[in-house]
Amino acid sequence: MKPSELLPCFPDWVKATPAQVCDSPAFTMPCRLGETPCTLRLDAPVPAETLDIGVRFENESCQIGLCDTAFFPELHKLWQSRDELPEPILLALIEKECGPLFQLLENALRRQLKVSGIVRDSDNTQPRLSASLRSDSGEELLVFTITRAISVLQSLGAVRFLDIRHPVFRERQLPAVLEYAAFTLSSTELASLVSGDALILPELDPGATTWPIRAIVANRFAVTAETGVAAWDPATDTRIRIVRTDPASVPFSDLADLAADPAVWEKSAVWTALAKPLQTVSLTLLQGGRAIAEGHLERLGSQSAMIIDSFLSGGN
Repeated sequence: MKPSELLPCFPDWVKATPAQVCDSPAFTMPCRLGETPCTLRLDAPVPAETLDIGVRFENESCQIGLCDTAFFPELHKLWQSRDELPEPILLALIEKECGPLFQLLENALRRQLKVSGIVRDSDNTQPRLSASLRSDSGEELLVFTITRAISVLQSLGAVRFLDIRHPVFRERQLPAVLEYAAFTLSSTELASLVSGDALILPELDPGATTWPIRAIVANRFAVTAETGVAAWDPATDTRIRIVRTDPASVPFSDLADLAADPAVWEKSAVWTALAKPLQTVSLTLLQGGRAIAEGHLERLGSQSAMIIDSFLSGGN
């Protein structure tokens, strides 16, 4: 499983609006500035001064605010005297040097851009996005602003442009349920269980250094040392399951790293700690996701077992 497929861990982001996506510090859109691969970010500090130009994306008017940058060398030389230049000359210079930026925006917004003129008295109260373009090495190539129009937000604000490697995701704690065993019982066998019965758990070797747990993370992903991370649907898992009663949590960073490389399990303090054998632990018996009994772990001879303490409402 690719780490990028783990976004369902965050239901709030799966249904995020385009505006919320654009406002996220995790927004990262792959682009190309001329021949240079780069990423578009929307978390740049608002520039102190800009050279504002009016543009049209097909039938919609917008403003782009250009900043002083060595990436546009001729414009950079004339930056301090830009207000004194005749508009036709300034526009010709802008169209010549800023062509790669305009092409990038056309590709990003999927609409043709046409420069309509210099905006001398720009309305600074108009909401804008403050954007930066960064090379693959992280170098800032240039900064610009663009009108925060609904169509701009809709074009840029796709959930696929959220980088789950960003700390806003990696530092999130996710709920996890630790499963010790899963098996099938006939309805007759299940109905015959009573308090005090023991369910033998050969998987939990009392002498082992780790137990073969399965962690159900965010109720969407099943995690094991052997398979790494896989999608999980509670509606399709109808087996009897024995899980730890006390909930656990795991950092998203550990889930994403394991999705990228299942071998990470053995190196992860989080996963190895969860798989550590316990002397005593409260257990819950589930049927199709419904809790039907509670119990505890006990050693019977050389084996581990769940001793049923009580049945929950609707159980035996």
